[in-house]
Amino acid sequence: MAEEARTITKIKKYVSEKGGKTIKITLSETGTPDLLVAMPDIGMFLVETKAKRKKPTLIQERRMEEWNMSGGRAFWCDSLDSFIDNLKNKIL
Repeated sequence: MAEEARTITKIKKYVSEKGGKTIKITLSETGTPDLLVAMPDIGMFLVETKAKRKKPTLIQERRMEEWNMSGGRAFWCDSLDSFIDNLKNKIL
């Protein structure tokens, strides 16, 4: 299993343990984030996952920025720890 896939699996488990839900997004549109996440007391948001030390592409950055500017919430992470940090710093 690739590192990014392992990170997605860990995030899905964490969200489920917190009473939330995830949907793996499989659209062919360029730059679409990987996960739609809904968590109690937080709401819904998009997450782009990356392998450790990798960063989103320019188009992925643009898609997340567009989403955030439209009133949504989106961020990227490269581990479960960075996912949790993003929740604390960008969502909560």
